[in-house]
Amino acid sequence: YEFKPVAGTAQCWAIAVRDNFENQRIPSYTVRIRQNPEGLQEINGKEMPPDKIMENVTCDQGFTLMTVYKIKDGYKVLLVYTLTAVVKSSAITIFPVDGNMRHAVRGLCGNFNIKRDDDKIGPKGCLYTDDQLFEYSWTSSEGDGCDQKKEEQMQTQVKNYQKNCPKRRNTSSKLDFTNIYQLTDDDCTENIYPVQKKGPTWCAAYEPTLKCKSGCVQVGFKLTKVNAGCWPSDKVPDDVIPGEKKGYITNPPAEKAPVNVILAVKEAKSCVKQKH
Repeated sequence: YEFKPVAGTAQCWAIAVRDNFENQRIPSYTVRIRQNPEGLQEINGKEMPPDKIMENVTCDQGFTLMTVYKIKDGYKVLLVYTLTAVVKSSAITIFPVDGNMRHAVRGLCGNFNIKRDDDKIGPKGCLYTDDQLFEYSWTSSEGDGCDQKKEEQMQTQVKNYQKNCPKRRNTSSKLDFTNIYQLTDDDCTENIYPVQKKGPTWCAAYEPTLKCKSGCVQVGFKLTKVNAGCWPSDKVPDDVIPGEKKGYITNPPAEKAPVNVILAVKEAKSCVKQKH
């Protein structure tokens, strides 16, 4: 999978993870490398001293997680027993992956196991069929120039997707993977964020409910409650206004409302494709 930064979010931090799901004896940890055009700034929140050519980065228990070396055109970060990251002064980060690291390191570029069919399995074990959700599942809102409002809005969508995301149950079965993609592509439901008028205010949900897609038929409904925010009628945000007519918006509100409430709404229980 080739990562293409979303416009306006290129300065947000990307995250690479050492995932030891199949080997619990080795501790799992996350590595975050932050850099500017001049070179490395921080590794896991700690600055590289300018007068050092080598620096150990330790965990809270004092164990060495990685060693950072200054090299001619940047820095070399050696994750002990696991992974090497080369941070170039041109703001390029390279992860040369050793063969024995397959199935162990995951991030924006896939699972580093040469198998393209599971490159987009990410946090929470979800199969991210939507490119944007996959990118944002590996992104942090930290970083100079990061569009934090957009990032936080997308993180809400990521968390909601993770609640009921498709997963590849048998990693050795190509058929199972194909079935999951088919299930997702043919799925008749989509997430919406209900909008309701309450007295002199308009309220929009922060959490999604299910709606049947065009070409599908609703089979029953259920009552549910969602967290929402309310604004005075003359101060409704631009991204919420379309919901006054439709009764919903397709993304959560970008800004927090001055008043929070619980909305009781109906959502589709299930949907099936309409027969032609």
